[in-house]
Amino acid sequence: MTSRKTLSTIDADTLMSTSLPPTRFIIDRLLPQGLHILAGAPKVGKSWLALWLCLQVAQGTSVWDFPTHRGTVLYLCLEDSLTRIQSRLFQITVRSFSTKLLSVAPLMPVVPEIMFMGSSSFSLRRWWMSRIAMWCLSANAFSTEMSR
Repeated sequence: MTSRKTLSTIDADTLMSTSLPPTRFIIDRLLPQGLHILAGAPKVGKSWLALWLCLQVAQGTSVWDFPTHRGTVLYLCLEDSLTRIQSRLFQITVRSFSTKLLSVAPLMPVVPEIMFMGSSSFSLRRWWMSRIAMWCLSANAFSTEMSR
């Protein structure tokens, strides 16, 4: 028998009377710390923008005159190959800056000649979640220089 997790709630009165830490911004006044999903119409540059933002944070470089707090970034580029991401990085990277704090996770490191998806999307989602969890538990996943 599997145990079910219950939804944790808090009433508004308790929430309003609770002292909470301020929101930490990775890009001041623009992008708070956490998981972000960028959505939009096809071919408008979402992947380029997401990669560029990740790179700016990993390098601690400002974004449109907004100060950036340098930190570790995981870019889940699930629709791109390593070849495409490498090509884009060469196009947008200034070689004098380090990119060590940027980790890239493509759907597949090598695009096969042909691929059959025999498993359900749940299995694929579970596989990706296990990979993300392993990355998060690694020694360097949450090292950050935000205190500087």
